[in-house]
Amino acid sequence: MSLSDLLARVRPLLDGIEVQSPHCTLFFSASDGTQRAHVQIVRAADLGQAWAVGTARLRRWQRQSGVRPVWLRVDRVDQVREWSWAQLEACLRTTKRNYLRYGLALTEDFSIALLEEELGANALLYDNRFEHAVANDANLARYAKQRFGRALSWPQRADEPIWTFTTRAVFADARCVHLIEHQGPYAGYRQVPDWGERLVRALIDSATDYLARQVTASGAYDYGWFPCFDRPIPTYNALRHASSTYALLEGWELERLPAQLQAIERALDYLQRRLIHPHVLADGSQAAFLRDTGDEIKLGGNAVSILALVKYTELTGNRRYLPLMEALARGILFMQKPDSGAFVHVLDCPGLSVKEETRIIYYDGEAAFALVRLYGLTQDERWLAAVERAFDHFIAARHWQAHDHWLGYCVNELTRYRPRARYYRFGLDNVRDHLGFVLERITTYPTLLELMMAARSMIERIQGDPQMVHLLDGFDLKTFQRALEHRARYLLNGFFWPELAMFFQNPGRIVGSCFIRHHSYRVRIDDVEHYLSGYVAYWKYLGQADTGRALADAPVADASVPEGEDRHCYFCNEDFGTRLTGIERSALKRANLFVKHLGIVPRVLSLKLNLSVMENWAHYQRIGWVDERVALFNLYEDLLRIAEGEGLPPATLPWQPGWTQQAVAQRAHLRVHDEQGRLLMYVVWRDENRQRLAYINHFAQGKKIRRDHFNRFGQLALSQQLDEQGRVVREDGFTPQGRVRLIRFWQAQSGSLTRILLLNEDGLPHASFDAEDGLAGWWLTRLVATQDNVFLIDKHRAWYRPLCELKRQRRQRLVSIIHSCHIGAGQDDLLTGRLNGHYRAALTGQDVDACVVLTAQQRDDLRLRFPQASYALKAIPHLGERVARVDFHSRDPDLLVAFVRLAVEKRIEDMLQIMVRLLQRHPGKRLHIYGEGDQRQAIKAQIDALGLQGQVRLMGYVENVGDILDRASFSLLTSRREAFSLAVQESLNHGCPVLAYDIPYGPASMIEHGRNGLLIADGDIEVAAQMLGEVISAPERLQTMSQEAYERGCIDENRILESWREVITCY
Repeated sequence: MSLSDLLARVRPLLDGIEVQSPHCTLFFSASDGTQRAHVQIVRAADLGQAWAVGTARLRRWQRQSGVRPVWLRVDRVDQVREWSWAQLEACLRTTKRNYLRYGLALTEDFSIALLEEELGANALLYDNRFEHAVANDANLARYAKQRFGRALSWPQRADEPIWTFTTRAVFADARCVHLIEHQGPYAGYRQVPDWGERLVRALIDSATDYLARQVTASGAYDYGWFPCFDRPIPTYNALRHASSTYALLEGWELERLPAQLQAIERALDYLQRRLIHPHVLADGSQAAFLRDTGDEIKLGGNAVSILALVKYTELTGNRRYLPLMEALARGILFMQKPDSGAFVHVLDCPGLSVKEETRIIYYDGEAAFALVRLYGLTQDERWLAAVERAFDHFIAARHWQAHDHWLGYCVNELTRYRPRARYYRFGLDNVRDHLGFVLERITTYPTLLELMMAARSMIERIQGDPQMVHLLDGFDLKTFQRALEHRARYLLNGFFWPELAMFFQNPGRIVGSCFIRHHSYRVRIDDVEHYLSGYVAYWKYLGQADTGRALADAPVADASVPEGEDRHCYFCNEDFGTRLTGIERSALKRANLFVKHLGIVPRVLSLKLNLSVMENWAHYQRIGWVDERVALFNLYEDLLRIAEGEGLPPATLPWQPGWTQQAVAQRAHLRVHDEQGRLLMYVVWRDENRQRLAYINHFAQGKKIRRDHFNRFGQLALSQQLDEQGRVVREDGFTPQGRVRLIRFWQAQSGSLTRILLLNEDGLPHASFDAEDGLAGWWLTRLVATQDNVFLIDKHRAWYRPLCELKRQRRQRLVSIIHSCHIGAGQDDLLTGRLNGHYRAALTGQDVDACVVLTAQQRDDLRLRFPQASYALKAIPHLGERVARVDFHSRDPDLLVAFVRLAVEKRIEDMLQIMVRLLQRHPGKRLHIYGEGDQRQAIKAQIDALGLQGQVRLMGYVENVGDILDRASFSLLTSRREAFSLAVQESLNHGCPVLAYDIPYGPASMIEHGRNGLLIADGDIEVAAQMLGEVISAPERLQTMSQEAYERGCIDENRILESWREVITCY
């Protein structure tokens, strides 16, 4: 979405805003989501003038900077009040830090003014030595240099004037536009007219995704950030590692994304491996303790570790952590006093001496909660007995006065097993006198929602128990409910919406997370943990108790669908471009075979982001390469909902007065210049009538800064941001309606994809993935709703991991198609050489049900190499086509052809050397090489160096392969390795004999030396040239070979069909 589109969305809502200020002062804030917002101030007599000046400045800034905004916020000043500096300082001393709810103007004309969001995001009124707001001179000077071009300072004299102001604001992104609330408890945040379970679920998904992304490859978390200056928190806390993992499991339970489970398992592995340490107690029993910073053992550390491990065990059914939980629970019992039931809070490690009897009441609730949860899992009475002893102490010590959420969790859980009046009374007292605080607390205080949700659950059970309902006499249920709902809604003030995140140093890092405002907007894993846990409980309370239901755009697969219903056969490929590879051609041939001979219409899956893939597919159907009944499903076509663009108007070319067009030789191309003649855009249409855009390259100061791609209906589908060298660093994917659906981040130097962010309908992060196979797995669970489907894997690196994950969730049949030699490049020994990385996992693992190779020789070699393989191993060659024979005399006797990818492993240099020798005796012969590849320039240079320019031509990619083979007299193949060679088969099908090296695998299974072709020892150029010369110089012999090629080019159809029936046994 362009800046013009964002402005167009904002203006209508801005027109409807009424303000008290006599002047019109506008703040335009724009961000591309990766850097702090650019802010411009405009003041004029009315909105029309201010808007015209402001938008012109904003467009000029965009052209000069090359930044493509995805977020736009426009604030209009509403109320203004003049203060003396002394008055304002007095006000700051009574205001909690970061809670001044005004902007500040240092000049009356607002030429130097700062929004409330700028004050917070740059710590301009923050000093961590004070609880109240404090003017920070250093931070103002630093930000002012960026914002106003010079350092500024706060007023120096007590009587200097300064102005506070409020604003009315509108925010827009690619999806929608929002009014910003300007008064009441939610002032400064977007208006939320649809508050309810859908939005709560979106917040949960976003926070879960954020936490999962913080788990590094080692299993440790990126602990937290101070987002004002994008500084990592330099400490670590083992207890919070465990408790955050517990919350991450709560969030994962609702959607169960594979990538998030992988993050959870890394975090748990790190917890077990690095943070938990075994100890042998004095009685000889084995215990374990979480060892935290400073060699401390905290009671709460053992507790939250158990909570995370119990939750993982319940959700996955994997009981591997039971011994560890037992040891941790023994550690808690070691810290419980046998006489009183009280807990010791902190021990020294490794000596286990008492360091602190009492530190924080959280630990008591955490320990008791953990033990009762472990009891629920194992039914071991030791743990419940210890909890009841602890509660004797809690009641005697009046622990309810602490109003602790962990105690609330614990008593709620305890009363499930011991529904006794004294425990219920404790739980009610834990919140009874705290409702005013819950209603009035200015900070978000996320544990308050956790406290209220735990109490609500317990109260529901009291209400359903006639013997206990009297305990609610005198308990103000109406105020309780009002406080619960208020706190749930107020917690939204701690969510990093884009309209707030855009003012911070690195918005993309924090958007969709949760913060603590009075701690410099800190985002720490345990901060997100408490927001997440509270909202998960609240969402379930709102009625969305079916934790298997997702809020994603597509339905989640239902594992309960009966087996045998609506099963399909899927072919798993990567892409179908305008030039098909041999693997892609063979997949299409196989699809036709399945339709025609097996009565199975397969579904073809592809993963690559290719905005023309459906047009390509339709083309291949039109020319008969694939049956019209075979459907293609593309990951990005589905995610971006491109099919919905049919019938919608196409995008129009951005235009402003003063710009000019320059025609280009190609009719569908155009250059656009600004009023100074500087290149702004290079435009390419999909059609010569210029109805549908294909792509636009955007320029600033002579450099390409962005490329916008449009879908087949002409709507914007992909916007690529480029670095100084023109390399892609970020891609935003759009639906036809203009909503940002996904963001892909790239490492420019390596050209590798580093992260994919999927956004929900509210524009919030819904899920993120470190690689495309993670996104593929997420998509598969929505696309495939049944079990016992068959998946034929043509592209292993793209599909293997996602399909294995799907199979673990629901029973499927996986078939690996081996399209090349099973050993890697540079390897020679077929039985011991390093395996081809594409197929290593399939050949050595136990995930696939069958492996299909294309020749009996490769099958036999693999049986020797993997005698204990768990999968079926079948040799099924491609089915050749019987074609109409052409008159041999219509062939060009001088024309040799090769159909080959221009790649190193194809050894095209050997073909050239064969031609050098052949031409010495047969100067009229020509070689036409058909295909494309990354070695084209190198091969062209070799042709020139050998003086073969007139005899050897690189013809490029063609589709009319059959027409060319019908004219040629011989076909060449000099590859180092093949699995089969479709080029050999098609040549023989068309009566064109083949010269090929006798390599593994393929040529020897089709070529009978001297009958339908020539099979030459690998690399023997001299013999190849000699024997080829002998054949092509004897027309009768060549004609006989051509006839034999027709006869022997096709493989037994019945045998191939029977083999496929055996492989796909589900059918």
